[in-house]
Amino acid sequence: SEHFLQGDQYPLEVHFVHYNSLHGNSVGTAIASGNTDALLVVGVLFRLGSWGEAEPAALTSIAGGVKTATKTPAPLSEAVQLSTMFDGTGHYYAYGGSLTTPTCNEVVTWVVLEVPKVVPPDTLDK
Repeated sequence: SEHFLQGDQYPLEVHFVHYNSLHGNSVGTAIASGNTDALLVVGVLFRLGSWGEAEPAALTSIAGGVKTATKTPAPLSEAVQLSTMFDGTGHYYAYGGSLTTPTCNEVVTWVVLEVPKVVPPDTLDK
């Protein structure tokens, strides 16, 4: 993961990227605007669970589609219920920052959930 909590780094961090429609009609145009509030990224950290330990249903859906989307974008075969991953309750950290990949534009408001979710080894291996 890009983030550390209390000095700990996690084996998986999932980012949900949202663009501010005041600054464009896509992620790309929002980034190009250069505005510091162009994107909102919600980061969900995952700790390694035990074999058979339950993961959020949304992660199961996303992980199932990763293999087909590694080379070219591909739609997921089923709907993703993000509320199984984050439900709007609990604590989080928020700060203004940048993209984590080049060109590292400083256009992101980050929201990182405080409590890591579970990812079992078999899902992490996908």
